[in-house]
Amino acid sequence: MIFLTVGDVHLSDTTPASRLDNYTDATFEDLALVRAQALEQKATAVFITGDIFDRKSPIKNSHAIVARAIALFSSFPCPVYSIVGNHDIVNNRMDSLSRQPLNVLFESGALKRLKKEVFDKVTVHGVDFDEGNDYSTLSPEKDENSTATIAVCHVLATPDGGDMYGEPIFSYKKLANSDVDVYVFGHFHNDQGIHTIGKKKFVNLGALSRGSLTQEEIHRQVKIGRIEWDGKSLECSEIPLAVKSSKEIFDIEKKQEMEKKEKEIESFVASLNKTDLFQDISSLEETIKAMRLETGVKNRLVGYLNNKGAEINV
Repeated sequence: MIFLTVGDVHLSDTTPASRLDNYTDATFEDLALVRAQALEQKATAVFITGDIFDRKSPIKNSHAIVARAIALFSSFPCPVYSIVGNHDIVNNRMDSLSRQPLNVLFESGALKRLKKEVFDKVTVHGVDFDEGNDYSTLSPEKDENSTATIAVCHVLATPDGGDMYGEPIFSYKKLANSDVDVYVFGHFHNDQGIHTIGKKKFVNLGALSRGSLTQEEIHRQVKIGRIEWDGKSLECSEIPLAVKSSKEIFDIEKKQEMEKKEKEIESFVASLNKTDLFQDISSLEETIKAMRLETGVKNRLVGYLNNKGAEINV
């Protein structure tokens, strides 16, 4: 049997400011690439790590995008399962799921909710996003009738673990003591690859979507996971997807311009720290003119000083 794993999808009707293309169309194109791999690999099932939708409020997701998702998932050659991510519910409350677009997908049958599924001798557990998740919720016991166990989790996880703004980052090393043979993680969008600790595998390949213009996203190769069961063990590997290049989807020039302006602002603030603001306005004006700032930035600053100088207590 072959299972495919897919990172966070983040479907949205809105295109991020950093994107040049139509984000909605591009995300569906990426999902179509997953479908093509499911056909080629003759997949038994596809597991998605949650965050099917990006906008947490149900009124910010159109009927059109939900209908389009139903049509696409229905066209897969095998069942497609997903867990619930933090973007699929409101205020991290699972009791909001019944009112969310993700639940419409579940009710349609096009997308199945992953809780616990058994495929021959392989049991697959779904671990939804939950602020109360701990090592026990991520460590289901091995089923008596199963030989291998997979856990698909929407949590932050790294080899060493830690903390991010109060949210726990679970440690592969601690999870290596559980009964789970293969962990598949979502929530982190960065690609951390596939790690092996003892006989345990940890698949953390990053999101399917690329919404934010960061250095990581510019250089990241979008991948999905492949887990093969040969009747004795689970083997994990990566499948790169032929998605559009970062130059095709991101406004990289705009990013560079923004970075340049940020550096100019930092330079200006640093110079102010060295300037005696209790000298006369002309002294500060000369300091600004001597700076290596864009002409427009200089003019605005000087104009502000000339117009507002009388209001500054020097």
